[in-house]
Amino acid sequence: MGEKLLVTNRSRATSVQYSWNNGSPDTSQVIDSSGIYWVDISKKQCIKRDSIVVSFLEIPHVSLGNDTILCNNQSLMLNATNPNATYIWQNGSTDSFFKVTTSGIYKVNVGLLNTCYHSDSILIDYLYTPTIFLPTDTSICNDQKPLILNAAYPNSNYQWQDGSTNFFYAVNSEGNYTVTVSNKCGTKTFFTHVSFKDCNLFIPNVFTPNNDQNNDYFVVRNIEYHEAELKILDRWGAEVFSSKHYQNEWNGANLPDGIYFYHLTTYNTKSDYKGWIQLIR
Repeated sequence: MGEKLLVTNRSRATSVQYSWNNGSPDTSQVIDSSGIYWVDISKKQCIKRDSIVVSFLEIPHVSLGNDTILCNNQSLMLNATNPNATYIWQNGSTDSFFKVTTSGIYKVNVGLLNTCYHSDSILIDYLYTPTIFLPTDTSICNDQKPLILNAAYPNSNYQWQDGSTNFFYAVNSEGNYTVTVSNKCGTKTFFTHVSFKDCNLFIPNVFTPNNDQNNDYFVVRNIEYHEAELKILDRWGAEVFSSKHYQNEWNGANLPDGIYFYHLTTYNTKSDYKGWIQLIR
């Protein structure tokens, strides 16, 4: 409502008199409510009456509510009901209700007699019971401390074994660690055991490839924790072996006893190791 209608008679002859239903002698009347309105127009002895029925329609009221987060097993019924109204939802459906089962933006346009319209929209998002990746057993090198355990999950709260409430936890010692993650849809607790190991490289200076199953290969201890390239040179600087990803496979095959020189480069720590190795059969 809130609108007004101007009803007027176009005649402006001074000899014409007007009498509206409310007694007004004006040539026009402003109407702001529904009803029957009439005017008598007289000139000398002649009187003529005309009337009009005016109906004001209320603008449809529609409110789908505030943006909402639902849990994965929930649905929401949106209600746009207005008397004698028509409806068009975002997908073209024309019911006064719309059932929400997936995330998205939902909108309805409500109309009365193809004249008065009102629309509203709502954003619906879905949240799930927390699920995070926290390995049950983790072992890392000593020089990689601290290990950061990450329990981040949207719109959640956290509690670790010592009562801390950050979404992450810095581990500096071996042991068992737990985190409880909760949100409006549920609570889960996750466990992990953390251990540390020595990953430092140890490079020998002698090996004996004589097929006695003892020290037959040039074994760099802890090489499995490193991506490394190895080059072996003889005493004259000629390359006799190379590997882009060395995993202790060199046994000096077809090479005579003697002193050889190695150049080991690690990709992860960007370190260079150079020295000599004696081959004895």
